[in-house]
Order: sequence, then C-alpha cells, then structure tokens
Amino acid sequence: MGTEDQQQTPPADENTTTEIDMENVVPSQPDEQALALFNAQANERIRKVWHDGRWWYSVIDTVALLSGSDNPRRYWSDMKARIKDDSFVEMCAKCCPLKLPSPDRKLYETDCADFATLISLIHIVPALHRRADPTLSDQGSSSGKCGIYAIVNTVTHEKYIGSSSNIAVRFIRHKALLRRGKHHAPRLQKAWDTYGEEVFELVVLETLATIERLEEVEQQYIDEQRPVYNVAKVASNPLSLPPVSDERVQQVLFYLYEVQNSVTNTPLFRALREAIIYGLIKPGPKFAVLVQAEASGIDTWDGLCAFVQQHQQAC
Repeated sequence: MGTEDQQQTPPADENTTTEIDMENVVPSQPDEQALALFNAQANERIRKVWHDGRWWYSVIDTVALLSGSDNPRRYWSDMKARIKDDSFVEMCAKCCPLKLPSPDRKLYETDCADFATLISLIHIVPALHRRADPTLSDQGSSSGKCGIYAIVNTVTHEKYIGSSSNIAVRFIRHKALLRRGKHHAPRLQKAWDTYGEEVFELVVLETLATIERLEEVEQQYIDEQRPVYNVAKVASNPLSLPPVSDERVQQVLFYLYEVQNSVTNTPLFRALREAIIYGLIKPGPKFAVLVQAEASGIDTWDGLCAFVQQHQQAC
C-alpha cells in the first residue's frame, strides 16, 4: 500500500444523519451465539484495509455476505449498471478502489467503502426493497401493470424496450428524464429532442402476474425486436436480484459496528450497537448521518437530535 495508508496506525484488534426506523419497536432477544458465529465468518469473508485514517471494507465481500450470491462481483456490477437513483450514484462515487489480497495472495484493486458509505449502500441494495412484498409496484401504486413495454417513435417506428413492476409509473419516469435531457439511452434522447414528445407513445407488449420473469421475458423481446434505442442488448431489472433477509441485514450491520467499535466507542455509539442487536434500528436512506455525528464528537441523544436538526436545515 502507498504511504497514504500509513497516516494513522490502525487499532490492534481486528460508517451519514441517521434515520431511525421505529415502526417495529418491540425488541426481540438476540441470539448471541449466532451473532458471534456470524461475526467470525464475516471477519474471514469481508476484507478490509486501513486507509486514510479509517477502515475501508470490500463492497463485493459485503454484497456476498448480504445476498448469498454465488457471483457477488456480478451482483455488484449489475447494481451499478441497473440502478440510476441519484443517492446510489452518489454512494458509488464515494467508493475507493483499493488493493486487497485475493485467493492467489496477490493484491488487486477492488471497490471499497468506509463505514459511513457502506451503511448507506446496505440500505440501497435493491433486494432490500422486495422484502415486504415482492409483487409491489415500481415505487408507485400497486394497481399498475407489471410487464414488458415499448416506447415507440410513431414516425420512424423505432423503439425502446424495458420492463417494470408498474409500467405506467416507469413511463412517467422515462418522460421526466427525457424532458430534462438526462435519459440514460442517448439514442432515445436524441430522437425525443428531434421529433418531439408528441410522436412517442407507450405500448404494453406483455403483462406478467409477478416480477420474477421480468428480466427473462424482456430479454426475449429484445432478442426478437432488436430495439434501436436500447443501449444494452442484455435485459436487466433490479427487481430480479435475489432478496435479502432482515436477519442478514441486522447481522451485517452488527458486524460492521463491532469493527468500528475499535476506533469509535462513545456512549452514543454503544447505545446504537445495542439497538441494532435488538432490531430497534434499521438502515434508512439517511442512516449514514450517524457516522457524521460520531465524527463530530456527538455522544448523547440530545446532541444527536440537535445535530440532525442542523443537518436538515443545511439541506
């Protein structure tokens, strides 16, 4: 590693405002033995390196532990390719390529994230949003049609093909991006700007009862119709990624807090650790602010509340 990794000596033992989900505040008794076993496994499976004065963790290793995927590198690659959410893009930009040892004992660069960023990424893992009900729509009304659609240029008959759990909501998002000139398909964007919004129409190609076959059926239509406006010729839908259990999320969070405890051990941090063990706190889109509060020396709930209020006013 370079000299920048030696700015501060790592702790001997072998991460930002907070969103506290209190929807289910009845604590369940943690299985300390199971947590200890999981921590031992996580310590072996999640590679980490001390860099720039803090621990950085392998994102791919964390994704593997969360998802149970046989190909976590592909899972992470799919996430980066499929998710266009601004908060996810922001979190990816905070990741840092660092060299970590591989099974062949050589050092290779891989995406790493510090504690704060990794906590936020855990929230964004797409499979987390399928835990409650896998048939829920694309963040819209559950009454929308699930299936395969095409955005058709009625002048040239060229098209863009996609899939969604709620086609109507998805089309609204496409139009919003196109109107701002920010669509991820440049050929579609150019045609929209050239011919005008009024010549494009939404066509439902096929409806499906559930989301499980979205990617498979979309791929069939892409292969058969070869849509001109699609950038990727391989279908991809975040909803097709395997789900992640609440228990596994809680275990990963607990492990990360255990490691972070070696460098941060304030009363507030210890309280948060216990709250995570008992399932009182779950990751939310602003969970990472907790780490900002820790870095600012906040060590009481009153101090945390004041910090959160200042953060909200600043935003």
